[in-house]
Amino acid sequence: MTPTLTITFEDDFDSQQAKFSRTSVDPNGDADVDYSSAAIEIAVRQGWQAWFDLMPGAQFSPNANIEIKIIYEPIPATSVAWIGFSSVQDDRYPAAVPSVFHELLTGVDPNGEAYDATIGVGPDLGTRYGGISSVMAHEFGHAFGIGHGYGETTLFDNLVSDGFFLGQNAVLSHGGPVPTQEGGHIASPAASIMGGNSIGVAPLDIEILRDLGFYVSDTNVFTATPGPNVFDGGTGFDTVSVGILSRDATISLADSGAVTVFDRNGAGGTDTLTNIELIEFNDIDIEMSNFSGLTQLNNSQFLDLAKVYVAYFNRAADAEGLFYWADKLAEGMDLLTIANYFSQSIEAQLLYPNTADTSAFVTAVYENVLGRTPDPAGFEFWTNALGGGAVQPATFVLSIIQGAIGADTSYLENKANLGVYFAAIKGMSDTADAHDVLNIFGNQANSDIASAKTRVDEHHSDAVTLGGGDFLFKLIGVVDDPFTNFA
Repeated sequence: MTPTLTITFEDDFDSQQAKFSRTSVDPNGDADVDYSSAAIEIAVRQGWQAWFDLMPGAQFSPNANIEIKIIYEPIPATSVAWIGFSSVQDDRYPAAVPSVFHELLTGVDPNGEAYDATIGVGPDLGTRYGGISSVMAHEFGHAFGIGHGYGETTLFDNLVSDGFFLGQNAVLSHGGPVPTQEGGHIASPAASIMGGNSIGVAPLDIEILRDLGFYVSDTNVFTATPGPNVFDGGTGFDTVSVGILSRDATISLADSGAVTVFDRNGAGGTDTLTNIELIEFNDIDIEMSNFSGLTQLNNSQFLDLAKVYVAYFNRAADAEGLFYWADKLAEGMDLLTIANYFSQSIEAQLLYPNTADTSAFVTAVYENVLGRTPDPAGFEFWTNALGGGAVQPATFVLSIIQGAIGADTSYLENKANLGVYFAAIKGMSDTADAHDVLNIFGNQANSDIASAKTRVDEHHSDAVTLGGGDFLFKLIGVVDDPFTNFA
């Protein structure tokens, strides 16, 4: 559902056309920009819609009507655009939120007859940061809560420490803490970023909004009691508080969509959950709505994703990360797009720090992905492809996977099987253990699948140790156990 947006322009807006720049100053800007109020309104609505296209399951109050006014008013800080809005302090929030955020969730307009937000534009509105619609998408992100408060603490501030946004969903999507800039801008190397500022809307932005609680629904909050419990949340966004530490729990997600939470210490028994979007442990929360679509994948799709995951990070997949991206794959995101996001992660950038050095990059990818040094013909082909632009560094690893033949194919399949066994079958997410498994597996010349499988089992035994184990999150019936008939 896309909430209603009402747009008003200042009375003399169209009379100020001569003040706007007409020539793009970056490759992503609009050229020969139409700055009429009619054209800008179309772009504003495109920027608004871009957010809701990426969160089709979110629910907002049908009574919400966000009223904005657009004026020509450049300020010293920017010649492009800015947005101004009031904030709300309410008992339902632990910190201040933008009035737009509040109205979308509650349907209550705290501004009365006043506008909910004012967008000021400057002469370079259409010539920078991807054009007008992208700039407007950026400004709406601030109105939805992505940004620091001025003189007051916001929900966003509560999740920022030492310049990094630490919300669970965003960290999972990004592959680590998300760097920020002054003013609440997200400093990410993603394709939607230019000059440190998000100029479009990407899945990472949606995960930040999830961390801020940007949704409204009919909600239930259940509290588990000792012994087995059965909870069905019905429609809306529903929570179960299980009252134990995550290190003592195993979550199982079945191909039917059924979820169980098993207290390995025994006191809590097994809780069976249906239509529950959030599981609260005493130390962390797990948003199950991030994983609801992955059960639609078939075995082949899951293995293909695991192969890409293992190749980009040179370790067995971790359960939470693998399941998050499996859900994205099920939602329609293709492997090429996922590979692009993998390449932007901190982990991948540490593994391949200088992709501009094509010789070193090709050699490193061969060693990490295929477990061998490049053959002369392959080395020449790929260095030329990278150097000539036929292949982009961000998706080179995927190209290597898709071009594998013979022994390379078998080696990659074994790595993917180890990733599936570690993450999906055993439910583990410890990345140090994940690295250890592939170290035991070795390169092509000395690969030892039996020893690597045994090491996974050893790590799992440690993970289920009473009082000192790890949080486990596994799948039942979604993907086949690759070692069922292993001898």
